[in-house]
Parts: sequence; structure tokens; C-alpha cells
Amino acid sequence: MFEVNAEISKLHNRCDLLQARVKALESILFGKRPVPTRWKLTAVEARIFQLVMSRERVSLDALEAASVTLDPDKFNKKQFAVHLCHLRAKLKALGVPVEIKTLRYDGIYVDTATRRAWREGKIEAEA
Repeated sequence: MFEVNAEISKLHNRCDLLQARVKALESILFGKRPVPTRWKLTAVEARIFQLVMSRERVSLDALEAASVTLDPDKFNKKQFAVHLCHLRAKLKALGVPVEIKTLRYDGIYVDTATRRAWREGKIEAEA
């Protein structure tokens, strides 16, 4: 019985370590600045926004690998396009000065000056 409890304890510790690593990697991948909650983005839209604002260019493969849909087994380019369309519409309606551009068959990007302004906290919604 003692050996089983010791093994369970080791597994809990390992799980805690892995969760901390995932959190650190997500911070690197998606950036440290959270999307304002008043923008009312879905979890997928927020992940797409954070990813594109933290990279010069984001390929479709990178979007899939980053599990922007929160379930890597369900990544679908057509569904992603719908999420991206909704994200763009919400940003425009809020007056957020961010234009997410598409690289045909390759991915998405935001210009360097806009990404810098986001990191420096200079981008907010008008309303």
C-alpha cells in the first residue's frame, strides 16, 4: 500500500511539473499580455489574436500545432477561417486598430508597428 501511495505521489508531482511547463510554453507562444475581457472574444479568437500579435507571421501549420481550437485533433482550416472572420469583425466593431492580413495558403500576420504597439500597451478598443 505504501508503494502505491508513493507512486501516486510521484505521478502527482510529475503532473504538476508538466502543467507548469505547459503554462510557461503557452506564455512564450501566445505572449504575456492578455486580451481585454471587455472585447468579449471567444477562447479560440483570443488565442488566434495573441498568437498573431506575438509572431511576425503565423503559418497554418503553426496555428494547428498551437492548438488554437483548444483541441488539436479538431483543427479544421475552414472552421479556423470562420473564427478568423468573426475575430476580424469583432475587432473592427470595437474600433481596435488591428488588421489581421492573410498570406494566401500560408497563414496570417499583423504588421510590425501594430504588434509593437500591442506589446507596449498602446492598443485598446475605442468603446
